[in-house]
Amino acid sequence: MAVKVGFEEAAHKKNLPRSAPNAKRSCKPGIACAAREVHIAAMNDAINKLAQSGALDEHYIWASFLWGTIAFGYLAYGWKNKASIPLLGGVAMTVATFMIFSALWLSVVSIVIMFAIWWLWKQGY
Repeated sequence: MAVKVGFEEAAHKKNLPRSAPNAKRSCKPGIACAAREVHIAAMNDAINKLAQSGALDEHYIWASFLWGTIAFGYLAYGWKNKASIPLLGGVAMTVATFMIFSALWLSVVSIVIMFAIWWLWKQGY
């Protein structure tokens, strides 16, 4: 069985809106175009914004991975056992991993949420 490698025209290309005769085409990777510098500048701006927000910090990425994994455990437990406190705690921790861009504050907030889940669970909620 032979396998074709390379670029082929899409069979449904004529149905795509951008394939209209006068449609403006985007630059293809590796091919020079007039707007290449604009595209590169936009990508650099996006990376700089991420770096300034702290989202590219190594410590934040590891903390986000750790607390996100624990949050998933709470979500899965709450979902399977129809327990609202762990489910809502997992949602809160998941939201925290997306909204807080400091490893220290993410860890503090996640520990507080875990303590709140434990305390509410012991209170019988």
